[in-house]
Amino acid sequence: MSMTTSCFAITLSFLKQLETDWDLDVRQKAQIQTLRLKAGFLKALFSCAGKWQIDDINLKVLLGHIQTVILKVDKDLQVLWSELNQIPSKEYQRIPADLYVLASSSLLKLEMINPDIQDVYSALSNSTRLTCSTMDAVIESFDVLLEYLKDLMRYKSHSVVPVKKEIEALEDKLRHRRNFLGITKRWCDDHEELKDFLTQTGAVADNMACLLYLCSEDCKMEENFVNEMKTELSYQLQKLNPFHLDVREKYIKALKALKSAGQSVFLVDEHVVGFLDSLLANTVELSDFKASSLLAIDQLEYLHEELKILRYFLMDPSAEKYIENHPKVSSIFLQMKRVVCEAACVIYSSYDHNITEDITRKQNLAITDLLQQFKLIKQEARDTYDELIPKSLRSNFPKTNELGFIDFVSQKLKELLSSKNDSIDQLRHHIETVYQNILSFRGDITEAREQYIEQELEDPWKRFKDIVYHTDYVIDSFILRDEPLWYHK
Repeated sequence: MSMTTSCFAITLSFLKQLETDWDLDVRQKAQIQTLRLKAGFLKALFSCAGKWQIDDINLKVLLGHIQTVILKVDKDLQVLWSELNQIPSKEYQRIPADLYVLASSSLLKLEMINPDIQDVYSALSNSTRLTCSTMDAVIESFDVLLEYLKDLMRYKSHSVVPVKKEIEALEDKLRHRRNFLGITKRWCDDHEELKDFLTQTGAVADNMACLLYLCSEDCKMEENFVNEMKTELSYQLQKLNPFHLDVREKYIKALKALKSAGQSVFLVDEHVVGFLDSLLANTVELSDFKASSLLAIDQLEYLHEELKILRYFLMDPSAEKYIENHPKVSSIFLQMKRVVCEAACVIYSSYDHNITEDITRKQNLAITDLLQQFKLIKQEARDTYDELIPKSLRSNFPKTNELGFIDFVSQKLKELLSSKNDSIDQLRHHIETVYQNILSFRGDITEAREQYIEQELEDPWKRFKDIVYHTDYVIDSFILRDEPLWYHK
């Protein structure tokens, strides 16, 4: 069945403008907000091109009826939009008299398809989709869902209080899946191994659009309805949970496809960082889950720390400009992509109540290997830094008052640690370690000068000065952000 993918696209923009720019009374604004919610969830439901190519005759009839209604509502609202466009902006307070009537009529038409939406949800929940939507279509569905999920919590917060906890959990899982879709598109779009994952993800988007549409109703949230919604929301949450058995297998399959993809550029955006944030949270969750198992918890904690460092490597998008001109930088980013995929595979595959001792041993070895890969990546980053930044630029240590300069850098580190700069939170413990080591070595070198001749201390003293000067350079570069942060690891 062919369904227009542009339903409500213009209307949603118009409704948003109407709500924000026009002087609506409380009743009118409530109507427009409700229309926006309903239109948004319906758009999400019908956004995946070609996904209604199914053989279920009853479902086709239901969808055909829904299509007829929403296209009629869409047309009516666009007529109103055309009328409002004729009114000069300075007269935005002059609301057309038929606005309330037309909005009420549109809401009534949409309310009449509620039983059909309920039947569609039941049919979709009990069937297996055979058609894989495109990556762009599924991403569009999730973007629309997330946008109007926020509106649902803002406009209908009083109505959804009984299921607020479930909806908040749903938003978190939807965002995690959206981030994973984002990095999938960036790293490995249109891979054969991703079809199962996309098919399952598209089905989840359909089901959630139906459920959230029903939740957007001005219902009384009676006990039976609340219990039914909680049950259905919990059921859909399982389909989004990367630790759930069926979902986990699809995630791991998709991650292996990402790892094997030849794309060598690891560019960073909000979805990459968001996925890493989720992975960090998953690592903590896995540590709690495995606290009484044979899985090495200390290894998981080390893995968590390395992922935090890698995340910070990637937070500065200015690194992109170095990839084209420096093959070694591109190689580092490719290694990062692969190690992220491997880490995710280990984390997701480890979350199993029935894991055997042999599998646990293999997973411990896999984590050990991951930690070694992180170590090699950091070393290669340091070596690349040495090549890209001439040592002559890092050896201008003051010839006079050397101890004074060391104290000066120590004070800068101390001030950085005491600042409330959120951007250093991920590295605060590393900065603290550098600070303490500089203080300690300064004391040791001062004491050693009293016991050894100057020539014996020349080499360690020179290396220590280089470290302090490098630290000063890193602090200044970090504050100014004139270089990508990964240079300074």
